[in-house]
Amino acid sequence: MGFYKNHPWVVEEALPITIADEEVVYWGRALEIINNRDTHRSRLLSQLMVTKLNMAVFGIGGCSLDHLGLEGEQTVDEVIADAETT
Repeated sequence: MGFYKNHPWVVEEALPITIADEEVVYWGRALEIINNRDTHRSRLLSQLMVTKLNMAVFGIGGCSLDHLGLEGEQTVDEVIADAETT
């Protein structure tokens, strides 16, 4: 989280990102989502934004969990898609 708060130009390059049916196109809005941790939902959205930024910036979406040292064959993209539909 701190990386993106301090490097807004990296956020800008990774956008647009869709979070909870909202297409985030401005880095200021992305940082608002990251910084808003007032409720359980907003904390989850904050984590989801950072995860999606990591996916965009570092290209980890197609990596399997096993490849990242975790248990499972699903890709990060699949895990996030499952989480968003649940």
